Amino acid sequence: MNSIRKALAILRQFSHETPERGVTEISRALDMDAAGVHRYLRALEADGFIERNPETRRYSLGLALVELANVRLAQTRLVDVAKPHLAWLLRETGETVQLSILDRDSVFYVDILESPQPIRVASKIGDRAPLHFTAAGKLFLAFFADARQEEILSRPLNGPTPNSVIDPDRLRAELTEIRQRGISIDDEGFISYLRAVAAPVRDGSGDMIAAVAIGGPTQRVSMQVLDTFATCLEQATKRISGELGYIGH
Repeated sequence: MNSIRKALAILRQFSHETPERGVTEISRALDMDAAGVHRYLRALEADGFIERNPETRRYSLGLALVELANVRLAQTRLVDVAKPHLAWLLRETGETVQLSILDRDSVFYVDILESPQPIRVASKIGDRAPLHFTAAGKLFLAFFADARQEEILSRPLNGPTPNSVIDPDRLRAELTEIRQRGISIDDEGFISYLRAVAAPVRDGSGDMIAAVAIGGPTQRVSMQVLDTFATCLEQATKRISGELGYIGH
């Protein structure tokens, strides 16, 4: 049993019936050395996954697990909550609407409503896209903590189009503006002849958990048209966020 499996096996020893367990109980149940179980419990406790009762010296599950569960539940619920609002955006704009989440260092599309137009944004659920050059990606990047943002901006940037912003200082300035405005625009930075705008979806804690983007070919979507899309988009993402528990302004 490797280290990760051992840690997970220890976590699974806790249940509604046995919310608190001691080192000896767990070591017997898993046929593990008590000293080893104690080391795993202390490591899990340090990261908030396990809590120790100082009076009984017994352990229970920690709040870090609740935080992770809430992230997963929010993502599961996200698509169902967002769907009618995405459909409204498609009717209002006639262009492709994408709902995406952050997966490691890329945008991951979890729902897409395609434009009925013969020339439209080509993407499908499960596709990934880079952070630096897409409207949704730059939005996630803009709201990262400074250290994480800088770690990503320090990597070499190779733009896929002539309009891609590959200078880190220019990109930092753009991200600052995105953070202030609350919307992000891709003007042919990812795909030539494609413009898109994105706005954030937030959960009850105020964290950005997803992005909604609307995009279409430049022959139909001018910068002026994109401004009207942004107005619709902000209305829709505000409603989605509200249904997910966000009460901010």
